[in-house]
Amino acid sequence: MKLALFAFEAFGPWEVNSSDAVTQAVAEQLRAEGHQAVRHVLPVVLSQGPAQVVALLDEEQPDAVLATGLAGRRPDIDVERVAVNVADFRIPDNAGNRLGGEPLDPAGPDAWLASVDVHAMCTRIAATGARARVSDSAGTYLCNAVFYSLLGWTRPRGVPGMFLHIPPLPDAA
Repeated sequence: MKLALFAFEAFGPWEVNSSDAVTQAVAEQLRAEGHQAVRHVLPVVLSQGPAQVVALLDEEQPDAVLATGLAGRRPDIDVERVAVNVADFRIPDNAGNRLGGEPLDPAGPDAWLASVDVHAMCTRIAATGARARVSDSAGTYLCNAVFYSLLGWTRPRGVPGMFLHIPPLPDAA
């Protein structure tokens, strides 16, 4: 099995993006268990991150996809259920872009639903001792944009794809 993992670079007030550290640890663990894991850190730039996801998925052709992002105001791991077709930024991306309600894909569906059982994923995460919950909003920033692009690639192909919002690392909170 080949798993594609995605994380983000630091952005806004965060000097460290917890998604980067988490995907690094997951990739190392999977490789140690004999699985294929490819990991990519995405720029927090709307014109680059979502397009890179699609290009990398086309290249890698993974069997499953897990994207992660930092949720600075969330205390739990959030298993995202819905990606919406809108970019509405509260803060600028790392290129200084600030969008106000534009569609991510004018020809795309209003939303995509995760292609995994989000409740089962929460149960599995909770079994490790971490707190997890289902979230129905990946926001409208880059995490949502990447999740929307990821699902636009995975859903038609029948490839499991999901997004986890990760709280800040303890020393970064």
